[in-house]
Amino acid sequence: AAAAVAVVLLVGIAVSTRQTIRATHAEREQNKQREIAVKALDGEKEQRAKASASEQQAQKQELAARRRAYASDMNLAQQALAVNNLARALELLNRHRPLVSATGTNSASSGTRVTRPSETRPSEIDLRGWEWRHLWQQCRSDSLFTLCQKTNRIMALAVSHDGTWVAVGEQPVGEPQLGAISIWDWRTRQEITSLRTGSHRPQRLAFSPREHLLAFTAQIGGTTTNLQRAVRLWSGATRQVVAELPLGGTCNGLVFSADGQTLITATADPEHQISLWRIPEGKKIATFAATQEGAAGRSLAVTRDLSSAAYGMPEGRIRVIDLGTGQERWTAKATDETVSSLVFSPDGKLLASCAEWSDSVIHLWDVASGKEIRRLDAQRGHPAGLVFWPDGKTLAAAGSDQTIRLWDLSNLDDVPPPRSLRGHKAELRCLALVPDSPMLVSGDDDGSVYFWDTTTARHENTRITLPAAITHTWRFAPDSHSVLTLDAQGRLARWQGASFQEMETVKEFGANAPAACFSDDAQRLAVGSTNGTVQLWDLQQRVLLREFTVSTGTVQPRQFLAQRNTLVIHQESDNTLHEWDLATSRETQSWRGDTQWPGRSFSPDGRSFLNLNYNGTTLLRDMTTGRETAPNLAMKNAKRAGFSPDGKLFASASSQPVARLWDFSTLQELATFRGYLQGVHSVAFSPDSKRLATGSDGEEAVKLWDLESYQELLTLAGQGSAFVSCAFSPDGNVLAAGSGKVLHLWRAPSWEEIAAAEAKDPPAPGFGGQGKTETKQP
Repeated sequence: AAAAVAVVLLVGIAVSTRQTIRATHAEREQNKQREIAVKALDGEKEQRAKASASEQQAQKQELAARRRAYASDMNLAQQALAVNNLARALELLNRHRPLVSATGTNSASSGTRVTRPSETRPSEIDLRGWEWRHLWQQCRSDSLFTLCQKTNRIMALAVSHDGTWVAVGEQPVGEPQLGAISIWDWRTRQEITSLRTGSHRPQRLAFSPREHLLAFTAQIGGTTTNLQRAVRLWSGATRQVVAELPLGGTCNGLVFSADGQTLITATADPEHQISLWRIPEGKKIATFAATQEGAAGRSLAVTRDLSSAAYGMPEGRIRVIDLGTGQERWTAKATDETVSSLVFSPDGKLLASCAEWSDSVIHLWDVASGKEIRRLDAQRGHPAGLVFWPDGKTLAAAGSDQTIRLWDLSNLDDVPPPRSLRGHKAELRCLALVPDSPMLVSGDDDGSVYFWDTTTARHENTRITLPAAITHTWRFAPDSHSVLTLDAQGRLARWQGASFQEMETVKEFGANAPAACFSDDAQRLAVGSTNGTVQLWDLQQRVLLREFTVSTGTVQPRQFLAQRNTLVIHQESDNTLHEWDLATSRETQSWRGDTQWPGRSFSPDGRSFLNLNYNGTTLLRDMTTGRETAPNLAMKNAKRAGFSPDGKLFASASSQPVARLWDFSTLQELATFRGYLQGVHSVAFSPDSKRLATGSDGEEAVKLWDLESYQELLTLAGQGSAFVSCAFSPDGNVLAAGSGKVLHLWRAPSWEEIAAAEAKDPPAPGFGGQGKTETKQP
């Protein structure tokens, strides 16, 4: 029995040991698998972290590339506008419109992230700022409206005698039997009819000055063997072609007489002649042979009394003939190019001519003598069409540079620079004046026909100057709708209105006040004196709040510190600065100034004072403790300094010429802005601290910089030199800079104004835009 028990115990021990060993092995295997799983999980987390870091780095690089591309496009857009290439400028601007979000909503808020609906790429940031809005405004058309948009380029225009109908002649592409002339009622903007010409050549059009009768060129027959050319007469009363006048060559000129009873045609290739036709019979009443070498009316003009006709000849010559006898009156060399347009003044005493390609000059000729009496330079591109006003005092020219220019010819001895109308996005081809109206009609290469009111151009002057001499003491009002200025005679004025041209005198201080400064909210003005007293004025109530004495000499108020309710005053006798508590009219502290301290600035919270010396030394003072340090910022020839509204950055201007940007918390330089022709005299941050404006000289009056990419965005030209003060309006829509005694202002529309304008007149498709978007700024 004992042996049996022993055997059982031994077996139990063996089984138990075996099970223990198995359990141990199993536990070890589980721990091993757990370790493998943990390592795999850690590896997966590490891979995800690396992938996320890589994605973030890629997004960062992509954003940096987008910022550089944006800055480049803004500069290119400004260059395009300088040569009136609105199509290119719009394309560049529209590249950076906000994209439609994945939820189908739109966004244009600065800093708002939006995603493309058709892609899964990282969300994007709207990079647009003041510069985009400023350039957008310059791209707005001066035209009243677009009459039509054709697929072919517009080569001819004619307006009916009563100014109600417009005939539009296209140069068709493809099948010549397609209608190439359309007639429109411009008041309703409805097409009345379309006429077939059977020709692929540019059309010639002319409305009778007495009735709704349109003359237009046509081509009969479809092959070169039976090809015939003619002028057809279309009646607006019957809406039918009522006559056909056969021509012996290509018609290059078509003009009605003033009474509408005669039609003059000029033909060439192969027949070179000028013909007169009796209307409405269509009978040829006279023919004058033109020189075989001439195109006989590549450009044709006829006086209202039918006494003279002028046409262009090879080698840039002009020939004027007597329409009664056909004899030549005179010939003159006008250009080295082909004469493209001729027009007589209404009294027949003046002839204007222009040429194609590289010649931008309009020549004015005395008809009686054939002598050139004046040249008008269109500057860019060649004029493509000329129109005289009925009184002969205004001449309009359609330019290949997409603009219409208007010259005032009231005094030919002193012709002022022309006024320009912009809005076309392709080369202009033709121009017509609406009878008894200041309206023009124009057509261009992309098939657009525009109407213009020449008395009220929509395009606003993007640069405004105040018509009075001021000192450097000025400030925007809190509502951004007015500017307060103090001139050298001590006159405090408020400038308001849409263009800041409405002046109101607020107070007369006299010319003895040596200096003054406004509070940040423009509610108060501190005025210094030569006897040591300082006056504090309430500008809303126009009352003196208090007067206190600082010293016995000249004192100059320098800065209101709103957070501390104090005023910093410079005492000239010992070159010290004094802080005065405005509630108690007591001095709180003072410190030594410097005779060369133009780069002085206080932080927005009033706790820090920074002074960059012209000799390169720096003073940084803690206004709460009075502790002063002298950080080495290596900034010589300092002119001005300024803090960003959020207090995180400060910038300085130098005559070296550079501007520099620092991180105020670390005093580390972030960027150096170069590329100026002359010195930099002032700096100003935008209200959102994303842009820096720097004042320089003349054509580089102000440069605008992106404070994320540190790229130059825009250059604004001004009058004069040394723009020693600049600032943004509180709403961020107006940028101002003072040069000497002239204050310049540049306005950019708000996002809300852009949204309202584009709701009425959506951006034209096909210029790189993303379609109509909501544009709101937070």
